[in-house]
Amino acid sequence: AWFRIDADHLTLSWGSEGPHDYQGQLSVSPSGEAASTVTVRLHTTHQAEGIEDGIDETLANIQRIAGSSGELNPGAGTS
Repeated sequence: AWFRIDADHLTLSWGSEGPHDYQGQLSVSPSGEAASTVTVRLHTTHQAEGIEDGIDETLANIQRIAGSSGELNPGAGTS
């Protein structure tokens, strides 16, 4: 497994070697004077029940911890 931090670009990347080609990236970009947008990208070839629910729960927790009162992006998908 690997984990990389790119502080200059406000990005975290992670992944693991193996048969499912699992990897992800979280990036933060300014979105106004007092707000930011967090983008999470995930890739895996593994299909299992509950993955989308786990992603939704994780994103909601990030939003809660960050103190945002905004809505999650309704256009976000987990495909």
